Amino acid sequence: MKSVSVRKKCDLAYCVFVGLAFITVIIWQIFHLPLPWLLTDLPLTDSSFVILQIQVTIAVLPLAIIALITGMSKDTLYGVPVLKYVLRLRPVFLTYNSIAILQMFMIIIAFVSTSYQWYNLLELTFFVTLFNSLILMTDCFSLLSDYQFYRSEIRSYLVSTPTQEKFSAVVNDIIKSASTASIDDLKEKLSAMNEMLLSVSSDTDQTAFNSEYIKCANKLFAAKGSDLILGMVDALQDAY
Repeated sequence: MKSVSVRKKCDLAYCVFVGLAFITVIIWQIFHLPLPWLLTDLPLTDSSFVILQIQVTIAVLPLAIIALITGMSKDTLYGVPVLKYVLRLRPVFLTYNSIAILQMFMIIIAFVSTSYQWYNLLELTFFVTLFNSLILMTDCFSLLSDYQFYRSEIRSYLVSTPTQEKFSAVVNDIIKSASTASIDDLKEKLSAMNEMLLSVSSDTDQTAFNSEYIKCANKLFAAKGSDLILGMVDALQDAY
């Protein structure tokens, strides 16, 4: 899960930087110490409305992007819907949902800043909104170009914290796609299932996992394809 850990560190650094920037600018505003950040040659009042209009346009981009990728809602990896993983389950700080919520807060802060003529705070919210949208679009391009990009991430997400719900999703996916999946894909899913089974520490969970595992084995052994039977035999051998 190296890419996720790196992303979490980058997200944390970005959040800390933004938080410190807001604290600094608010203190500057309280003591009426303007910073030379003006983006246009317009009068201050006109500039603030221009920046606010541009920011609102940028801030609603996450909603448009989420609407764009809803067509991928049926794509799954290891039984986990890719869209659900990216939007909500991905173990990073700045998910699609959190960024969309942050953008709404940025609009509120920008509106208040414009009302009270806090120009420096307004410009800071503009830049933060812009960078938030860039982060979101970068993830969106990865998802649209090839959702298989998240395969290793989702596998690590399942194996690192296995639950009965996750295990059942993997088992059902193996059973459902057994007749259409390639032998390599099947072996990869069986390998993930084994890792999850061997990562369980609770006796109660172990019983539930064993029951699901047996169900998967029975389904594959009852299949007509020899590749499915041999794949399950190899998985059992690796597990033992």
